[in-house]
Amino acid sequence: QEIPPSGLPGVDWESCMTMNGHWGWNAADGTWKTTTALLHNLIDIASKGGNYLLNVGPRADGTFPPEAVERLEQIAAWMAVCGEAIHGTTATVFDPLPWGRCTVKANGDTTTLYFHVFDWPKDGELALPKFANKMVGVERLLGSAEPVRRARYLNDSPFFLVKLPAAAPLAHANVLAVTVQGPPRPFRVPVVEADGDVF
Repeated sequence: QEIPPSGLPGVDWESCMTMNGHWGWNAADGTWKTTTALLHNLIDIASKGGNYLLNVGPRADGTFPPEAVERLEQIAAWMAVCGEAIHGTTATVFDPLPWGRCTVKANGDTTTLYFHVFDWPKDGELALPKFANKMVGVERLLGSAEPVRRARYLNDSPFFLVKLPAAAPLAHANVLAVTVQGPPRPFRVPVVEADGDVF
């Protein structure tokens, strides 16, 4: 019933979680997690290299509760569009992103970075973490034919900006796919640590 704050490199792990507050069917339990919460859990876990075991407690006659079926159908609809950003991916190589998560998929000589956007930017500009790789082709916004363009490169910042459409194409979470040459090589801001408070 929990997701670790970071991944567990070199360890196969999974988060086992319920759709409401019980593992089995409980007619009095109406605390169903929203589809958005369930999908964000899935993406968060995948971005940390884990597996999501989502429990569904059947009723006494063996059928699934309609609340569970509704959420599973909505998850399936999202996966029909964005499944490539989950299946076969590995953990992110970037530091935590304030607006979402990232999953990574190696494709021979190239790598696709899937940036999962939970909070759509109001000004249409999304700050992506900088990396040393050369981009291959055009960035894709899954589920949308609208173009994405690189807006601005921010000097002295670990981010660069891309311009997104004004409105998010999908409910729950959106995915920007960026393909680069070779394995991803992120730029990271140096951290200075000292024993004292004077530097």
